[in-house]
Amino acid sequence: ENDIATEIFRSEGFLLGSSTINNGVLPSMSALMESIKGLKFTDKKVGAFGSYGWNGKSLDIINQGLDEMQLERISDGVKTMWNLDDEDHEKCKEFGREFANSLFVELL
Repeated sequence: ENDIATEIFRSEGFLLGSSTINNGVLPSMSALMESIKGLKFTDKKVGAFGSYGWNGKSLDIINQGLDEMQLERISDGVKTMWNLDDEDHEKCKEFGREFANSLFVELL
């Protein structure tokens, strides 16, 4: 967790993702989000992604956490069912491109 926080500190932005489990996020993601929130990072671009089988609440939970951290969310994120099809793969690739482009624009 400390290593991840160090890398986030050094970064221009970061993505958080989790499967939905028991109508929430993975316990490790929940702990990481609390740690990041406590560090009060600023000027970071962020995004979220999630996977699900029955409901996709993890994406909403992560987005809510990112909003509470008052970081610049680049989109509403992407969520897919566990078994990705070609359309899901393309959605994920586009999400990654969108996030990378948002960082690149800042560097110009």
